[in-house]
Amino acid sequence: MRLTDFTAAVEDLASYGPDHTPDDLDLAVRSARAARLAVRYIHERDPAALADLFATLHRKS
Repeated sequence: MRLTDFTAAVEDLASYGPDHTPDDLDLAVRSARAARLAVRYIHERDPAALADLFATLHRKS
């Protein structure tokens, strides 16, 4: 999963609101789960890369 995919998954979940359907929420949750798995994978392979990822996300916000 690329950084842009991870960021999009988090943004999708955060943007869920009353005008979204249950299918929208389901998709956002599945995307967030995929993002969580990607974070776990990155952490196991290269913890420094994970720190860079979160630093990048923090700078974007």
